Amino acid sequence: MEIMKSNMKGNDDSGEQNGRKKPNTDERKSVFKVDNAPLFYVGGRNGVSLVEEPLLAKGWQRIQDPKSDRYKFRWVEIKSQINYLSFRPGEQLINRIPGSGMLATKTGLFNTLRDYERLNDRLQKGNSGKGLRILDFFPESYVLDMKADREAFFQTFKEGEIWICKPNNMNQGKGIYLVRDLVELKQKYRDEGSSGALQRSRVKRGTNQRLIQRYLPKPLLLNGKKFDVRTYMLIACTSPFVVLYHSGYCRLSCEDYDPESKDLARHLTNQYQQKKVPQYKDMKDETVWSMERFNDYINTEIAEQHGLPDDWVFGHFTKRMQQVMTHCFHAVKTKLDNRLGLFDLLGFDFIIDADMKIWLLEVNVNPALHTNCDVLREKLPPMIAETIDITLEIFEKSRKREKILPIRSVKSFNLLYSATSGGRRSKVTGQRSKSISPVRTARTSTNPVRSKAAKSTVPPKSSVPPKSFSPPTSLLLRGRDG
Repeated sequence: MEIMKSNMKGNDDSGEQNGRKKPNTDERKSVFKVDNAPLFYVGGRNGVSLVEEPLLAKGWQRIQDPKSDRYKFRWVEIKSQINYLSFRPGEQLINRIPGSGMLATKTGLFNTLRDYERLNDRLQKGNSGKGLRILDFFPESYVLDMKADREAFFQTFKEGEIWICKPNNMNQGKGIYLVRDLVELKQKYRDEGSSGALQRSRVKRGTNQRLIQRYLPKPLLLNGKKFDVRTYMLIACTSPFVVLYHSGYCRLSCEDYDPESKDLARHLTNQYQQKKVPQYKDMKDETVWSMERFNDYINTEIAEQHGLPDDWVFGHFTKRMQQVMTHCFHAVKTKLDNRLGLFDLLGFDFIIDADMKIWLLEVNVNPALHTNCDVLREKLPPMIAETIDITLEIFEKSRKREKILPIRSVKSFNLLYSATSGGRRSKVTGQRSKSISPVRTARTSTNPVRSKAAKSTVPPKSSVPPKSFSPPTSLLLRGRDG
């Protein structure tokens, strides 16, 4: 592996800086290696073996001290497990990007998308006919701890509607509840909102905020079960930015969907909630479908009714997810730390309604990497191994100022954005969806990451955000083993 053979290089200059003497190159060689083996640290319990095994197979050595800064590669669950003050850009890699919370928390995602849309509207002088709009792909939402949003929600809510209230900084469905009656919610937030100091404190902290979102009462069902689709975005490098997409899987509820049910397990499809259902152990493999199985189901059970083309899942659905994910990245890009060595793997959750319209529900940092189902055992280990390979390859190329594309390590990922690809656009435009019905889309097996000729969707280098954002021209069709 190239990274094992390369010598670590710091700044070319030596001597005194900020009152401390810089270590010379020979000293730096030993910082991240033992017996010439690079060192890595994996913290937490989420998918530890999936990260550890590929690195051990490369001849790396794992260190156990969570406070040690001798690592070359660090993979943790939360940012508090990283000392960013001791991080050495260009010498170390860590899997949490400062600023990613503006995308991977409930209110952070909504505020980022809303601010970006407002900025685009101002720059385009209200000419917003092109490009994605929030309500094209994100359910109507309000931040309950912001007075203006809360009052707007109170005015919007109609008797008989269902809304879903989500805490800002939690995952696995924890702290979520459905809102059917406004009286109790109004009383709660009227009491808290009466204190300006309390409101300002909650808004500033952010972690205690709640997002309330219009519930989609008529989702598409798979054999009567509610489902959503988990897919992945890899921000493999921030200097320069390189962003990739990986297909995921469907998450189904154990029990048939009932919009009137008060059982959260019928409304939330993640494994944490489904494990609470008594029959989960007997049917756990039925709660996770591969994208191939999902595609077959759409072809045989849904396509004719809605006039869909064959392989709609690998065509329009995949393109739409990529388009939305690319838009989200552009919305947050300027808020991300861009030091060399930072990367992140994010989980995007999508849902399809009964009219086949595709909605983004949320983005998750530290997506679950548990392999408790057959599909997950097949999907996740190779994806994490490829994540590591891609990240290391781009890191070494960027450190040595080599050409980033093509990325040799790519097998199942697809390129969404590369700051090195000259700002060229894909032929597929990021137009607003003008109708609920999906558009027939031609499929192609070209993978732009592995092709020198193909380029990702990159906006022009300008202070003005692009008017539209496009997914890559290729789809994840090669072998469909995503």
